[in-house]
Amino acid sequence: MAAEFRTHDGLTLRYRSWSRDPDPSLPPVVLLHGFAVDARLNWEGPGVVEALLGFKGSLQHRLVFRW
Repeated sequence: MAAEFRTHDGLTLRYRSWSRDPDPSLPPVVLLHGFAVDARLNWEGPGVVEALLGFKGSLQHRLVFRW
């Protein structure tokens, strides 16, 4: 389930976050996927999310590009 963020002008952005005890001193990682696929195919399936989570509990965000 994606979370939502609404901008001041009414634009709604949907995103998903993964984290395991994130280190607040590390910058977040934003994962962007292509037009014809989703985060499961680009980032979860190949193990990218798990590899990044193993890096000192970094925090990743995925924007949902659908209308």
